[in-house]
Amino acid sequence: MIFSIVAYSWEFVEAAIMLPMTMQSLTRLNEITARINNVEEE
Repeated sequence: MIFSIVAYSWEFVEAAIMLPMTMQSLTRLNEITARINNVEEE
């Protein structure tokens, strides 16, 4: 019982740690896509 609570909490913490990195990757991907689209329009 206690192990399952700890394991669940640890997964939540790992997800919280990964969230900023995921957001940064998505933002970078959006910026690259915008630049590519800009180059194609010119």
